[in-house]
Amino acid sequence: MAAITSTSTSTSASTRTDWDLVVACLHHTGDLRTGLCISDEILVRRQADGLGERLKPAHGLMDWSHVRDSSDGAIARMAQLLRACGKQ
Repeated sequence: MAAITSTSTSTSASTRTDWDLVVACLHHTGDLRTGLCISDEILVRRQADGLGERLKPAHGLMDWSHVRDSSDGAIARMAQLLRACGKQ
């Protein structure tokens, strides 16, 4: 998995990798952080597996390390859902 890097706001929608999209939408410094409703964010974060599967919000679901330490497959699932929510 890639290290956390700042995604430039000039990155075009067609060139964002799955990881870049996840960072842009879920990391507190992400340029797409706003505009994702909490129910969609929870749905996306439930795909992460960094702290284990099927976490509840009170048990680390909203913790960045749960996203950051996820497998490549989980990152791909999160990105797919973000794109379905209109995030690019």
